[in-house]
Amino acid sequence: MESLLYSLNVTVPVFAMIALGYLLRRTGTINMEYIRGSNRLTFRILLPVMLFNSMRNSDFQSLFDLKFALLCFLFLLIFPIAVLLIASRFIKDRKKLGSFVQGTFRGNSAVIGVSVAQNIYGEELGLIPLMLGIALFMFNMVSTVVLTICGGERVNPAQQLKNVAKSLVHNQIIWGVLLGLICGLFQIHFPPIIDKIFNNIGGVASVVSLNAAGGGFSIESFRSDVGLIFSASAVKLMVMPTASLTAGYLLGFRGSALFALLVMAGVSTATTSAVMARELNCDEELAINILAVTTLLAAFTLTMWVYLLSSFGLL
Repeated sequence: MESLLYSLNVTVPVFAMIALGYLLRRTGTINMEYIRGSNRLTFRILLPVMLFNSMRNSDFQSLFDLKFALLCFLFLLIFPIAVLLIASRFIKDRKKLGSFVQGTFRGNSAVIGVSVAQNIYGEELGLIPLMLGIALFMFNMVSTVVLTICGGERVNPAQQLKNVAKSLVHNQIIWGVLLGLICGLFQIHFPPIIDKIFNNIGGVASVVSLNAAGGGFSIESFRSDVGLIFSASAVKLMVMPTASLTAGYLLGFRGSALFALLVMAGVSTATTSAVMARELNCDEELAINILAVTTLLAAFTLTMWVYLLSSFGLL
């Protein structure tokens, strides 16, 4: 019960912000023009700064494990590729395919996962900061590639490669992660006034993006895509953590290191997914629906994973 309350404390506020956006749209307080403007602001400024803040405040040098780092990197490369190859046989709409694949692997690890980890381990998070550094980079890098390939027109391989490279170079979120990673690695610090500015800007990213996601939620699209939504949710909350925990266990990781893999794979779809889907011309409504369902269900599935790991003495 205590683990359930921990999970609910970090997932319910996220879902509440989505619900608030939905209610604001339905009551006419906000409209689609506001939602589109909020998404542009979020993608180009707020989320890059938020991720920059998360990365620059981490001490990657004090705890580095090459085997663990390679596991995280390879898992977040192989898993989405496998999902893409399998899902492409069943989902013929490329825009839906891009949003589906992103929804199955890109997690809200930095918000939900770390909050639960702190409730279990306190401030001694072990390899979790290292995992976050790799995961945030891979989430955004792989998502950009998948969404660009699926959201763009069918062109020859050379042009497709050029489009992907252009999307990566012009992706502000990736730049935020990279610059934050550099600051974290070299322990670059800013004067208090600059810190305050960065924190103020990044602090509103989640609220703005979640409100916009809720405002864009559509009952009609939910009904038409219900199979894809729950399939993506099952892959995200059950298949992905099963695969990552199995790989980690077989490689000998236990305790906070194994839990770091759960934080990487077993949380709800990232709040940034809907914004990315829209900006890269994939199915924004499907991305919003996957985000909403995984956020609602994650409190229970994450609690289940914590209970199972604890029962087997692996935490």
